[in-house]
Amino acid sequence: MAHEVEEALEETKQLLKWDPAGDDTVTIKQARAREEAIRDQLWSKTVRESRAGDEAGTSREIFELPMAELVFTEIWLTFTDSTLKRKGKILFTPAMTRSQFKGVYDTLPVPLLREWRKAVLEVNPQWDPTRADDLGN
Repeated sequence: MAHEVEEALEETKQLLKWDPAGDDTVTIKQARAREEAIRDQLWSKTVRESRAGDEAGTSREIFELPMAELVFTEIWLTFTDSTLKRKGKILFTPAMTRSQFKGVYDTLPVPLLREWRKAVLEVNPQWDPTRADDLGN
């Protein structure tokens, strides 16, 4: 019997460190091929260099990846909904463009963003650098 492909998993996570009452939530989807490809493009700039006088075949690879861009991209790619508000107004909606989302995102406190990313990694453990390699790292 053929295995049916299911819709992407979505989970709503309470941001309890940020809001102990549990009112602030984010809904995160499991990354699919599209999100994985976009995230992987962050590593597309690689510099390989060899120095004169080094042993044959000796080289060094340099990957340039600003951590802040990685965190933003992971949050942006997996966002589906949120109850986060400022002055009674919802901060994020699914209809926002990337630049609109980034404009609001950049105003948030770092502890909130850390908790949000932790929730993203719980739903997408293949992106968690602290997890075992059997998850695709």
